[in-house]
Amino acid sequence: MPCTMQRKNSVHDKGTPEYHKRLTHAARTSFRKADQDGGGSISPLEFARCLKNQGKVFVKSKKKGLVCGKSCFVALFLLVILLLSAPCLALTTDLTTSERRLATLFIKISSGTCTSSGRWMIKNIFDCALGHQELGGSILSATPLSSNYYAPACSQTPSGTYLNFNVGAANDYITADPCSQYENCICWTGLECANKDGAQPNTNECMCGTNICIPEDDGTFCVASSSSCTKRPGITCPVKDASSANTNSCQCGSNDCLTGNGGQPYCIDSLNFCGTSCALGKYRNVATSGGW
Repeated sequence: MPCTMQRKNSVHDKGTPEYHKRLTHAARTSFRKADQDGGGSISPLEFARCLKNQGKVFVKSKKKGLVCGKSCFVALFLLVILLLSAPCLALTTDLTTSERRLATLFIKISSGTCTSSGRWMIKNIFDCALGHQELGGSILSATPLSSNYYAPACSQTPSGTYLNFNVGAANDYITADPCSQYENCICWTGLECANKDGAQPNTNECMCGTNICIPEDDGTFCVASSSSCTKRPGITCPVKDASSANTNSCQCGSNDCLTGNGGQPYCIDSLNFCGTSCALGKYRNVATSGGW
């Protein structure tokens, strides 16, 4: 019987969560850099300037023999075209407002460690790249390390030329070298997710285990035990026939029944239906297709 070897998914494979997260981060960074006046939209002049600047980067990268030069340039061109043609202008305005808030939640320090200074150590290589970009850097991927001779977790040179993600020799983020003037550590200053079991959404960006949940990218349902962020509740509705209300937000077929004020906690999963309680003397079930 022939034997075939299955290739492990790469962060560059389309469709993987890692690929989506990196692409989304790159999209938001590119939009923010093109939006030079901070107005929440990209004018033709801003687009031209951005394309010209990225063209210079492409030429330099090609001279240095970097593999990604042309693809990065073309990707940015197509990305900006896509954003310019987006029909929902309110979305682009909200996006940049959120990104400006996100940028304030990362900080660089030059002594001690993130945890010793009361901040979060970034223990996710994709969040490391995101923090670097939010602080003005341009590197898309951090270099993974397992060494005692670099600063722990996420760090960069002061100029932003190099970006490292170091788990330490024992994979415990403990190293002999602290953050320094030569290796600035990038830390997260935001809050821990208040809802950590996937049953209720969080309202803003927050630390979920070792992963930062970002509403626009990952969603705000956090399961801290697995450091996972999702846009849907982390549990399936236990009451699926609408006989009583579900106490937590939950997945009802392809729909989401959200609880709390204004929520629709009643689920009929065969109909992908979420609704409120029935009026007095009324009822709903599969036979009524969710209606009264």
